[in-house]
Amino acid sequence: MNDDPVLITGATGFLGGFLAGELVRRGKRTFLAAGPQAGAVDRIRRLLEFLDVTPKYSPKVFSSDITKPGLGLCPEDARALDTIREVIHCAALTSFSHRERARLEAVNIDGTANILDAVPACRRFYHMSTAYVAGKASGTCMEEPVSTRCFNNHYEATKKKAEDVAMHVCQGRNIDLTIFRPSITCGDSRTGRSTRFNALYYPVRVMLFLRDTIRKDILERDGSRAYSLGASMDPSGRVRLPVSLPGAGRINVIPVNYLVQAVIAVMESGATGIFHLVNPRENTVGELASFTEDFYGITGISISRELEADGPLQALVNSYMKVYYPYFCDGRSFDRKRSDRVLLNEGLVCPSLNREVFKVCMDFAIEMDWGARTEF
Repeated sequence: MNDDPVLITGATGFLGGFLAGELVRRGKRTFLAAGPQAGAVDRIRRLLEFLDVTPKYSPKVFSSDITKPGLGLCPEDARALDTIREVIHCAALTSFSHRERARLEAVNIDGTANILDAVPACRRFYHMSTAYVAGKASGTCMEEPVSTRCFNNHYEATKKKAEDVAMHVCQGRNIDLTIFRPSITCGDSRTGRSTRFNALYYPVRVMLFLRDTIRKDILERDGSRAYSLGASMDPSGRVRLPVSLPGAGRINVIPVNYLVQAVIAVMESGATGIFHLVNPRENTVGELASFTEDFYGITGISISRELEADGPLQALVNSYMKVYYPYFCDGRSFDRKRSDRVLLNEGLVCPSLNREVFKVCMDFAIEMDWGARTEF
């Protein structure tokens, strides 16, 4: 890896934080752009402690607001970016909420343009996108620009437009562009360590919340509310939740440690273009539901090809999880020929989301109170 300093945006986020930690661990000189909240230096310090990283070089840390031209930086910090030639752009808003539509556009689309404008000497731009820029496209998603205009949510749409911005600006300024498209990302496959617990984690959290609510109603009250929902608890304490999840497709999950290794391998290779960072071994919703039942004292979850809507408990589950249902029913595959040429040559193979990896990730999430103890 060269000696040029690199700017990492979203350095206190999930993917940006893990990438920043690994590059700092390796002695790379880094400029770390945290969000506009106060205390950026302290947040980065706590992040590096959480990741067990002892810096060889103290990173240059500053707060920034990528929704603003010039990133809202003071003149001194703005001048510091004038010499940056390499940028890893990870800052993004990942909300699926329709209420966040304007914010999604400001962060994901305008923010990408603002970052490129703020680094006039940039010659290498690494853009963290998502495999789901393909939106509702079916079949095999290729490692190439997408043309779809149909999306499952506004997050997907803004990430596609952000790619368009990056490609347009980089082509016009002769900047080498590499786009990373990871699939759903979970914690470290070895330790479970993570700083965010949405996506894969959220449905499990919902089921554990319902389990605990039913147990409390039965053990501390008369259980009438639980029984009216069709739920029950057996003598061993296992809770039966008679709910159905749509599961006609496959879920593609990669651990964050693999993503970090893959990104750095592509960077060191000097390759440009679009890279799908995905798992060749996908999971079914049925597998993940079975893991949840086996490890966390739940029974009764069934898988159907269609969305079920009968009953108050089912309606409650649907209200919590419906934004994720398109990913439960995803039948697509992701081309990875370009990625494999680099990653397999480096001996990088994505770990499967098996029972052991699932448990270590979920146990860590529970230990961290689903993120209440990992705010940076």
